Parts: sequence; structure tokens; C-alpha cells
Amino acid sequence: GAYTLTVRAVNAEGTPSAVPAVLRFDVAPFWWERPAAWLAGFVLVGFAGAGAARWATARRLRLRLMALEAERRVQGERERISRDLHDHVGGQLTTLASLADLARMLHERGETDRAAASLDTLGAEARQALRQLRQTVFTLRHEALTAAALFEQITAQADGQVQATDGVALDTHLGAADADAPLPAPVVLPVLRAAQEAVTNALKHAAARRIAVRLAVTGNTLTLTVSDDGVGMRRGGQSGDPGGDLGGDGSGLDILRARARDLGGTAPVGPGDGGAGTAVTFTVPLAPSPG
Repeated sequence: GAYTLTVRAVNAEGTPSAVPAVLRFDVAPFWWERPAAWLAGFVLVGFAGAGAARWATARRLRLRLMALEAERRVQGERERISRDLHDHVGGQLTTLASLADLARMLHERGETDRAAASLDTLGAEARQALRQLRQTVFTLRHEALTAAALFEQITAQADGQVQATDGVALDTHLGAADADAPLPAPVVLPVLRAAQEAVTNALKHAAARRIAVRLAVTGNTLTLTVSDDGVGMRRGGQSGDPGGDLGGDGSGLDILRARARDLGGTAPVGPGDGGAGTAVTFTVPLAPSPG
């Protein structure tokens, strides 16, 4: 503020001077004490408060989006597992019930040989249903499987399928650059089912003596290849051609393509190495494409 200093001289008798000495001066405030600084401070505080509120709102939105995405993934997993149980285990249980009824009817009619054959088929179907149910439970219990762990499952599954057929050799190979990288859960069960369907088709329709299963994970792509040295597919490998590796109605190929399409991948079928036999290539991305 403004200050005034008045000074009077006093002699020995104590008489002050008639005219005082006057000094007037101003003391300037520090920069942070000035009104402009206070105003700027209030403005900065306002901006900071608005920024904090915006950040808090954005954070709440991000958390909400993360919760919605997690819920969407859970719902997708539920639908995938429900569809798998319905299409595979449910269908096989229906087959088991029909085979049991057939065996009982044949037994009542005294056709013991046919009844025994029906029971043998029933046992094989029951074991297959049990394997598929175990696979579904396995994928539920393991949130992040590696390519190496998936390869072990595929090998065990294919080995069990081939053992039921005499004279068929199985060759498996893991060529994964990222063998220890975790795989997304939605990919594991469809790949297991694709391998099962491709090997089954080769055993049923190819008249093959050797089946090769290859699994490769490179970067963001998983590739499963099932090839055989069988009769191949007629006239360019059309799925509807009778005698082809995928059956007369093409349903095996349709299922494989649907599985790959659901994951954003492809499942082309064509000649094997050197043009002999048939090769099924099931390729899917391990992460959704941007946008």
C-alpha cells in the first residue's frame, strides 16, 4: 500500500522543529498478491476442476465399457459352449438313446448278433461323447491355453480316433513360433472340434493310410492343417462330389467353414502335398481385426 513517514527534529529543550520532514512511498505487492494473479489462479483452478471432472467421467465410461465388453465376452462364451453342447454332446446323446432302443428291440427279436453290434456302436459313441464333454470342461477350466497345450489335446484326440481304425498311421507336428503364447479362450474349442471333424472325415471317406496333423501359431494367426494320402476329392474337390474326403453331402466342409467364419478365419479344402489326397487348412486370427 501507500505509506507516509513524518519526522520532526527535537532540540535539547524538547522543542520540535516547526516543519517536519515528510517521506511518502508505496510498497508494491508481490506478483502473486496482485488481483490479476488471483484471477488467473481462480481460472486455473476452474480449468483444473473441469479437467478432473472430465477425467473422472472418462474413467467411469472406460470402466463401464470394460464391464460391458467383459459381459459380452462371457455371453459369447456361454452361447458358444451352449451351441457346442447342443450340436455335439446333445446330438450324440440322442444317438446313444436311439442305439439303446435299437439294441433292445433286436434283443427282443432274438437277433443277438445285430444287437451286439448295436451295443458296440453305442459304446463307441458314448466314449466319443465323453471325450467331447471332457474337452468342453477342459476349455472352461483353463482360461489361457498355450499352443503347445492345445497341440497335446489335438494329438491325444486324433490318436484316439486313429486307434479305432486299423492300418492308419498318424503324424503330428507343432510348428509354432509362439508355442508358449496364451491363446484366446474362444479359439481353443473350435480348433479342437475342427481337428476332430477333419480327422473323422479323412477316416470315413478318404480311404487313407496316413493322416498328418499340423498346428502352427505365428504372430496373430493360428493354422491347423489336416492332410491325408487318400483318394482325394473328385473334379476339383467340390464338397458335394461323392467319394470326396468330406462326404457326399459336404456337411463336414460346411461345419468347418462355419467354425472358421465365426472366428473371422477361413477353412479352404484342396489337394494335399504333390496333388495327392486332401488337405484341410483351418486358419483363424488370434485377435479381432481393428474396426
